[in-house]
Formats: sequence, C-alpha cells, structure tokens
Amino acid sequence: MKKNLFSIIIIALLFVNLAFTGFLAFTIIPAASKSNELITKVCGAIDLEIEDLEGSGMGGVTIADLEVVDIEDDLTINLKKGADGKDHIAVLGVALSLNTKHEDYSKLSGSVTGKTSLIKDTIRSTISQFTIEDMQDSQDKVLETLLSNLRKLFGSTFIVQVHFRSAIYQ
Repeated sequence: MKKNLFSIIIIALLFVNLAFTGFLAFTIIPAASKSNELITKVCGAIDLEIEDLEGSGMGGVTIADLEVVDIEDDLTINLKKGADGKDHIAVLGVALSLNTKHEDYSKLSGSVTGKTSLIKDTIRSTISQFTIEDMQDSQDKVLETLLSNLRKLFGSTFIVQVHFRSAIYQ
C-alpha cells in the first residue's frame, strides 16, 4: 500500500513539474527571443558604425597619413528648390582628405590638383541635387554623397573625406 501511495505522489509531482516546465517554456522563450533580437540589432548597429568608418576610408587612417588638399576658390552653387519654393545658393569652400598610405595615392594624388575643374564640376552637380534644408539639416548625408561621387570620378578610395572649409547658404 505504501509503495502505491509513493508511486501516486511521484506521478503527481511529475505532472506538476511538467506543468511548470511548460509554463516556463511558454513565458521565458518569447522573452528570450525578444532579448536576442535586441542584442542582434545592437550588434548590427555597432557593426554598421565600424563598416561606415571603413567604408568612408577613415577606418585605420591616422591624421599623420592624411594630406588635405584645398580646392581653390569658393564654389557658388544653385541649390534645388526646397519646401519654400524659393531659389537658394550655397557658397562653399571644399577640401579633400587623401590617404597617403593608399596604394593609388602615388599615381592619383597629382590628378587631384591637376583636374580641379572636373572635381569642381562633380561637386557642383552633386550639391545642386540638394535643397537648402538638406544642406543645413543633414550635411553628413550631403558629404557622404559627395565623397561617393568623387570616388567614382577617380575610381579609387584614396579620398577618405570631404570637408567644407566654409559654407554660406542663402
């Protein structure tokens, strides 16, 4: 009789344990999944920042490895009409940062100073696609687009950054 009573108690505890395990599985696993998604997104954001630095050419480039080339004369560029519908202009002084350790630096660095008219044309055509609001509010996006277009012009990533020495919008 005692053996049967113990067997019934053990089976009852087994079902209670099974019920608690099922309850925990259905409550903890979704929370853990959400936590994993959050961790994945954070890791992805960190990777994007690292890739962004590497993509812009600044990843691993020290200031000692940079040569800054000023594009002579400020450029006056007509901007795209914005929300106000008015004509606006930008007067920009542009400088390029070149990676002196890049494999293409030796053969293309002379082209930067020798082909300023092509560079200015690329700058004008790129900047004229943006509104005054874009220039003031999201200048980083404008500079990224300009950098991308200049890299396409030279067919190389030895240009690591584009700077506005001066910027006046009207």
